[in-house]
Amino acid sequence: NILNSMAVSQELFHKTFRGSLGQKNFATRGRHTYPRSFLHLADVRPPSVHNHRRFPAFRQAPISRSSIVSIRPTCTFELPDLLQSARKSQTRWARTPLPTRISSLRHALQSIAVDENERKQLSRLISEDMGKVPSEAREEVRGALEDKEEMFRLMEIANREKTVGSCTITREPHGAVAVLPPWNFPVDELLLLALPALVAGNAVILKPSEAAPLSGAAAGEALAAGLP
Repeated sequence: NILNSMAVSQELFHKTFRGSLGQKNFATRGRHTYPRSFLHLADVRPPSVHNHRRFPAFRQAPISRSSIVSIRPTCTFELPDLLQSARKSQTRWARTPLPTRISSLRHALQSIAVDENERKQLSRLISEDMGKVPSEAREEVRGALEDKEEMFRLMEIANREKTVGSCTITREPHGAVAVLPPWNFPVDELLLLALPALVAGNAVILKPSEAAPLSGAAAGEALAAGLP
């Protein structure tokens, strides 16, 4: 798929992709190294580099502190295969005409929550996952699924060919990119970061925040299911 999901600590992810993409694509802030070309990186402290050895990891509900699910983190040896698969899919996706890409993404966005019941389920998952109060979780879901038409319009303008004098300017995708949404808006920020990358013809490897892995993964998997 052009949108692949994984769960891995940010520090492990940085180490692997720094080797794959080259040091020049990264910048250092404090004692952490961040990708230059990625769309966004949650500004949270990465967990211990040894955490990947302790799986399955048990996710606790932030309010009740009860264990709600066990998660098998993606290991570093799995990342090269994810990257190779993304690059292979990206070649086909980039050849898809821009209007078709946008149409496919509009359809995929609608598949995240097709009715009011599914929207309620997703908002409850956000509250359970990261502690957001129900009213704000419902507002996040509404904004994530309803307020994207202007965004699609701007993305179409940004990616279409432009003629300047006798020259034609075209936009080329980066290839396979990573999206690391923050924990505080695990669904809406995921879409705000992934959709522009996909519209531009990139494949996306998604790492939901380790602080809110369930709702981010649910939205990412639903979006991916509606794409080639």
